Amino acid sequence: MEQNSDHIVIFATRFEARNFKPPPGVKVIFSGVGKKRAEKCIKKVLGKYRPHCVINSGFAGGLNPGFQTGTIVYRVSDESDDFLRQSGAIAAKFYCSEKVITSIEEKRELFIKTGADVVDMESEVIFNACREKGIPCKIIRIISDDATTAMPVDFNKPLDIALGVIKVIFVPGYMHRLNEFSKKMYEAAKTLGEFLRTYFEHHTAIQK
Repeated sequence: MEQNSDHIVIFATRFEARNFKPPPGVKVIFSGVGKKRAEKCIKKVLGKYRPHCVINSGFAGGLNPGFQTGTIVYRVSDESDDFLRQSGAIAAKFYCSEKVITSIEEKRELFIKTGADVVDMESEVIFNACREKGIPCKIIRIISDDATTAMPVDFNKPLDIALGVIKVIFVPGYMHRLNEFSKKMYEAAKTLGEFLRTYFEHHTAIQK
């Protein structure tokens, strides 16, 4: 059965949405990380709801060296959103990856290969599913780690995650790198939450 909802905002994880408090008429859904989970999620969402717009939000990794950490990037299915164009956010080319891109070398190679500005793991699946249903879709993400930033842990390797504890103890400077990376994640979530709050305040105002 279809249900009405003005906007649905899909995040991969709860952490990405930690600073976003959805206003009335906006429903937040968590897909989980990766294309398969995103596909399962969006099929369920579009089978249950008929929203005016779906927004895919969260973090993105920077590939384009000109895009800095903390930059809001977006892609829209139409050109009708004046707020995004005038907000300072940047229209970007997204690449949807099968895995987490963790190293500077991987980012450089992917930028050369694809020409994409940023990388994530869910947006393409959600965007295409909405387009097939004729539902407007917007990707609004924040660059949490730019092209010059390597992640301190390879999240694609469970062993590397487990070894993180050992690295904290025995690898000089590792704890500092981990803390700095964690700080950037919290700052990115805060900035994204504030941007989305402003976005919905604007769209609520023009609808009155």
